[in-house]
Amino acid sequence: MLTQEEKDLISAVRRRIAQGIPDFKPRPPQSQMIAATANAIADGDFAMIEAPTGVGKTLGYLIPGVALAATRKKRLIVSTGTTALQRQIAEKDMPTVLSALAAEGMTVNAVVAKGRERFVCNALLAEKSLHTDLFTHDPHAQLYAPLHRALMDRTWSGDRDALQISLPVDAWGAIANTRHTCTKERCPSFKQCAYYVRQSELKTATVIIANHDLVLTSLARTNEGIFGKFDENLFVFDEAHHLGEKANAILSSSLTLSASFLETLPNVLGYLLPQHAKREIIQEARIASTLFDRLGAQLKLLARPSIHAVRFAHGIIPEKMREALLVLGEVHSRVTGLLDIVKAKSPDRGDAMQRQMQLCDQMLSRLKEDRATIDAVLSADDIGTNTGQKPRARWAEKFSDRWILKVSPFDAGPALRMLLWSQAASAVLTSATLVNGGEFSAVARSLGIPEERLKAQTLVSPFDYSDTRFVIPASAPLPTLTDDHTAFVAQYVQTLAGVLQGGMLVCFASRQQMLTVLDLLPERLRSLVQTQDDGSVAEILSLHEARINATGSSILFGLAAFAEGLDLPGALCTMVLVPKLPFPSPDDPLIAAELEYLASRKLPTFPVLLTAASIRFRQACGRLKRKESDSGEVHVLDRRVLDKSYGKALLRSVPMRIDIV
Repeated sequence: MLTQEEKDLISAVRRRIAQGIPDFKPRPPQSQMIAATANAIADGDFAMIEAPTGVGKTLGYLIPGVALAATRKKRLIVSTGTTALQRQIAEKDMPTVLSALAAEGMTVNAVVAKGRERFVCNALLAEKSLHTDLFTHDPHAQLYAPLHRALMDRTWSGDRDALQISLPVDAWGAIANTRHTCTKERCPSFKQCAYYVRQSELKTATVIIANHDLVLTSLARTNEGIFGKFDENLFVFDEAHHLGEKANAILSSSLTLSASFLETLPNVLGYLLPQHAKREIIQEARIASTLFDRLGAQLKLLARPSIHAVRFAHGIIPEKMREALLVLGEVHSRVTGLLDIVKAKSPDRGDAMQRQMQLCDQMLSRLKEDRATIDAVLSADDIGTNTGQKPRARWAEKFSDRWILKVSPFDAGPALRMLLWSQAASAVLTSATLVNGGEFSAVARSLGIPEERLKAQTLVSPFDYSDTRFVIPASAPLPTLTDDHTAFVAQYVQTLAGVLQGGMLVCFASRQQMLTVLDLLPERLRSLVQTQDDGSVAEILSLHEARINATGSSILFGLAAFAEGLDLPGALCTMVLVPKLPFPSPDDPLIAAELEYLASRKLPTFPVLLTAASIRFRQACGRLKRKESDSGEVHVLDRRVLDKSYGKALLRSVPMRIDIV
C-alpha cells in the first residue's frame, strides 16, 4: 500500500512541476495515470494504461515512478519502443521531474542505457588511428585519429550520440563496440572503455532510461545483468504495443548461406593457426560451400517465380534441406572444436598474439551463433500437433546473390511471460493504442500478461476535437480493386493538395501503392512530395518545415514508421490521409505462420489481423493533433470502415466529427 508520506511526495512533485509551467491547466486524465501507476507499483500489479495524446502520460508515470523508486530504495527502469522517445524523456521530461524532487530534498540520478554498439571500442579506435597513412585503403582513415584524440583528452565520451561530426555508418561499424569484438577484462583499455564506464554508472542510478530492445536482449541472454535484478527494479514500458514484435525479433536468428566466413578464417587468424589447422579449415570450408550451393539450389526450386522468399509450412524443413543442414552443423562443430584446441595451446606472446586471440574469440562466437541457428532451424521440439507448443516460423529470403535462412517465434507471449511477468514485482505498460474494439484482452494475451494480475484502464484525451474532422469519401473503390483504388488515391491527393494549407501526411499500407501513387501525380505536385526513403527523418522534416514556411505547403509519403514515429505539431500537419486500413500482409512470415497455426486448430484468424490493423490505424490518425491548438482533417479512403462491422468498431475510437462525403 502507498504510505501517506509517499502520497504527499507525489503530490508535492506534481505541484512544483505545475508551478513551473506557464498557464498550466490541470489534466484530470494525467491525475488518473499518476494514481494508476502508483497503485500498480504499490500493489504488485501489471497495469495496462491506454493514454491518448494530450494526457501527458510521460509525466503521468515518471512522477510516481521516480518518487516511489527513491522512497523505496528501488531502481526505476523506463523502457521505450523508440530511441526518439528515449531521447525526449532523457532530455526533457526527466530533468523536470528530478528538479522537482530535488526541491523536495530528494537527490536522485538518471542514466540513459544503450546497447554496446552505440559506444566506441577504445582498442579498435586506437588501432585504426595508428593507420592513417597514404597507403591505407580505408576511405575513412583520416577520421579516426581526431576521434581518438578527443577520446583521450575526454572531450568526447565515446558515445556515438555525443559525436560532434557526422560519421558514416560503415566508418562507425569499424570502431563500434560489439560483443563479438569485446574481450572484456582482458582488453588493455577495459578500465577506460566507454561502454563499461556507462555500465558502472547504471549500477548506482535510481532511474535507467532504456529501450525494449536493450531490456529484452539483456534478459534473453542472461538474468545476471542489471535488468534481471527483479527484486530491485520497478518497470515502466512506454510504447508497450511494440513489446511483442521486439521480443520476437530478439528471439529470432538467421544464417547466411555462404561459406565466405569459413574461407577467410585461415587468413584472418594468421599465424595463430598451425599449418595443419589451416588445411583442415580449408577442407571444411569446401564442404560447407558445397552444402550451401545445394541448399541454394533447393530454395530456388521452392521459390515462386519473381518472389525471392520461401516460407516453410508449419515450420517443417524439407528432408533434403534437413540432411544438408545436419552435415553443415557438424562442419561448424568441427571448426569450433579445432579453434578451441588451438586457442588453449597458444602461448601469450605479446600484443600481436593478444590481438590474434581476440580475433579467435570473435570467430568462435560467430561459429557458435551459426550453429545455434542451425539447431533452431532443425529443432523438432516445437513442430507438430502433439507437442502443445506453437511452431516457430521458418523461412528463407534472398538478398542479392545470397539466401538467408531465418527462424523466429510468432507468439511473444510465452517468452515475455518467462522473461518478465513471472519475475517482475510489478509493471506499468502504456501506449496511445492498447485497446482493440474497446477491449485490452487481445493485446494482453499477445504479450502473455497473466490475467489475474492485470489492471487495465483507458484514459480520455483532454483535447477538444471540435476543430477537427474525420472524412470518408463514400465513392472510394474497395482497396481490393488495386488499380482503381490506387488511381483514386492519386486523384484524391491532387484534390487535397489544391486546398492544402500546411503539411499533409499520407500513411500508406504498402510500399508498392506509395510508389505508384507518386508516379501518377503530375510533376508540379511531385516536387512537393517527400517519401520516407528520401533521406534521414531529420533531413526530411527539416525540408518539410522549410517548404511550409516558404510556400505554405508540403506533403510527406510514408509507411508504418511515419504513421507512428512523426511528431508534426501545428502547421507541420493539417491533413492526414490514410488510403486503406493497414492490415498486415498475410505473406509476412510471422503473420502467415500464426494464421496457419490458428487455422490448423480451427481457431479464428481474422482477429490477429484486425488487432494489428487497429493499432496501426489509430496511430496514423493520432498524427493530426499533437497539441491542444492543432486542427485539421483525417481522410480515410477505405469504404470498409463504413461497410464492415469491424470498421464501425474502429470508428468508435475516433474522437473527431465524422463526415461521409
